[in-house]
Amino acid sequence: MARTHIITKTCNDGSETIGKPVTITADGGDEREIELAANATNILIAWITDVSQLKSFFMVADGACSVFQNAPSTGSPAKTIVLAANQPFDWNNLEGAANPFGSTDTTALYATNPSSTVPVVLKIKQLVDATV
Repeated sequence: MARTHIITKTCNDGSETIGKPVTITADGGDEREIELAANATNILIAWITDVSQLKSFFMVADGACSVFQNAPSTGSPAKTIVLAANQPFDWNNLEGAANPFGSTDTTALYATNPSSTVPVVLKIKQLVDATV
């Protein structure tokens, strides 16, 4: 069964809004919503991705946090993504940008919330070609 992400990016300069939605379709996907407690460090998120199958990846949090690929921040993560509050990180195979994970498959994600007082909700979605 096909799954779809519709990513819409627009720009408004006060006199005109430009932009178009991009529709990405694949036959598999995954999504998570994780609450990171205040001062949560290196919370393990069960997440596996074969980058050769990745079609779309979208991540946003309602507070600042960091996400590490394949190892906690205290190890040697393959990639570190620093998210500002409500500022999404996204990639899809239709926009022409290089896959941000390169050729490194994801075996786990780890998340850290640096706030000492406020929990953060992290949302992650991806689409993959599940059959190869």
